[in-house]
Amino acid sequence: MQFAKDSFYVALSERLTQINPARTVAINGISRSAIIVSENEVINAAPSLENAFLITWGAAEVCGGFEGATQPLLKLECSILYGTSGSRDDASDRGRTITELDSELLQMCSPPCAEKCDYTNSETIALNSRIFWTPPQITSLVANSDMDKVSAMTKQDAPVFHAAKLTVFFYPEVT
Repeated sequence: MQFAKDSFYVALSERLTQINPARTVAINGISRSAIIVSENEVINAAPSLENAFLITWGAAEVCGGFEGATQPLLKLECSILYGTSGSRDDASDRGRTITELDSELLQMCSPPCAEKCDYTNSETIALNSRIFWTPPQITSLVANSDMDKVSAMTKQDAPVFHAAKLTVFFYPEVT
């Protein structure tokens, strides 16, 4: 399962570098593509979620119809959180910037497949299978539906956040 997660991360990271090489994040003094996997980061690193994509994974499940199969098709729910305060001091370009992030995410997720590889050694090893995923379903995040909360979210200096959900499918590694 870890190979599927790693392969998804690497695919999106490489694609983001092609789409927007300037979209980077610095963690512990190292600059890299702005794709962050929550379970892989040092807790005290606390990278900013603004102008970066944070991946979190759900639990793995066997897909319907594959129960009892020797090599069942597995699925992992994936959430990607991202947001922005914009690039201007008055935050008046938040809408344009979140739209740019939406576009980058959709481009990174297409085509919806990648080679599954083992990245645990210095040399990448192809595992002779692929991962594939559903299109991301993007939603706006609003803290609460109360009007006071919505009013607070529309302040000029408040960041705008979106969340995308998708499902990654893969076959387990042969043991």
